[in-house]
Amino acid sequence: MKIASKLSILFVLLLSTTLAFAQCETYLQKAETLFAQKKYEDAKRQYSNYKECKPNATGIDTKIAECERLLKENTNTQTNNSSDNRIYQPTSSRTYGGRGTDNPTVSNNETQKPERIPGKVYIGIGSFSGYKSDQAKNDITSAFVGDGRFIVTQVQNSGYRNNQQTSLVVDYIISGTSECTQQARTTYTNIPSTKYSRAMSIPNTTSEIVTVVITLTNAGTGQIVVNSNYSLNSLNRISGDIFPVKFTVNKVDDGKIGIVNITGGTYYMGDEFNVYEEYGNGGKSFLGKLKIGKTNNDCKISDGKKEINNRFKAGAKLVVEK
Repeated sequence: MKIASKLSILFVLLLSTTLAFAQCETYLQKAETLFAQKKYEDAKRQYSNYKECKPNATGIDTKIAECERLLKENTNTQTNNSSDNRIYQPTSSRTYGGRGTDNPTVSNNETQKPERIPGKVYIGIGSFSGYKSDQAKNDITSAFVGDGRFIVTQVQNSGYRNNQQTSLVVDYIISGTSECTQQARTTYTNIPSTKYSRAMSIPNTTSEIVTVVITLTNAGTGQIVVNSNYSLNSLNRISGDIFPVKFTVNKVDDGKIGIVNITGGTYYMGDEFNVYEEYGNGGKSFLGKLKIGKTNNDCKISDGKKEINNRFKAGAKLVVEK
């Protein structure tokens, strides 16, 4: 009897596990079917159910993000064809400005339009999904706040719903997904015993690799401007990559160039930039390259030394860009 009882319990547990697995796969099958039918809201819900059922499943965050992106595109199409221009107002929002600017944007539950600061780009940091989403969002916010050209605000979502606006008139909205592409793992190095020490096993941990897929959307038109992959460790380069830095040249002395940053923005010693001659009509021609030095007066010409020197001496306007 005891053996029969144990077998019955084992059978029930096995059956329960099989049913749970089947239910998980049902969620995934429904999600794929709904996605193929372009029912992205329902598909997103089923993908979320599958993720909750199987937390370790890979690629589901990407599927959810794709549903959100397609929902957003459909919403923007509907909004552009509608005369309904109601304003979406977050319940709370605070704006952080580069170089000490701090503009509260919500007061007494009424939308207030802040005074636009010339030369600034207004960025709204929207929602991020996936692994370590909070860390990715916070790091991206910091990357833009630390840049001299941007005023950054938190927004409640990234425009996946109708009539998305923010209490701050932003120029672009950044959103995306972050996903762990390699789990942290530990291996051990065995050190044999010696005359003076015991045998040891030394742990070696491989860091996890987190990839962030960043989507930059024009807040006015809803058009996706940039869709780029970054390592979580290189997020400090986002602002300079999306909105490149530009310099004018105030000195050329044989192999060295002096530059003046006219846009603000982040750049680093050793970064390589192109040197152009800029014309009055806005056109430009390539002259060579330089590398950023320890200071802006100590940049070195890495290509086109003769042409750059000759054009500067002739009074040409030289500019430096990526």
